[in-house]
Amino acid sequence: MKRLIIAAILVLGLACPVWAQYRYQINSDTPGCRSRSDFNLAARAARANDRAAFVRMFLTGRCRVLKAGTSIDLVDVGMLSGLHGVRPAGSLTTYFVPVERVTKTH
Repeated sequence: MKRLIIAAILVLGLACPVWAQYRYQINSDTPGCRSRSDFNLAARAARANDRAAFVRMFLTGRCRVLKAGTSIDLVDVGMLSGLHGVRPAGSLTTYFVPVERVTKTH
């Protein structure tokens, strides 16, 4: 029984990525979208000054604004995409936000 408990602790320890052991927060108001492709679409609309398309992303619920100081869990680390998948505390939905808007709190 003792070996089983030790094995379970080791498996859980190895399964938990290092970045998941910390607390994070949003450091300034930022848009977050439900998928990377939605985020890229919203960014393209903003760069093209297509206000109607940009606002539609928010009205349809595909994107929302995450306020500065929002506690989040890091769900997906986007090293190459420049977007982290984050889940606000108390939410079941993952949003993709720019890497530079995520800060480790401790």
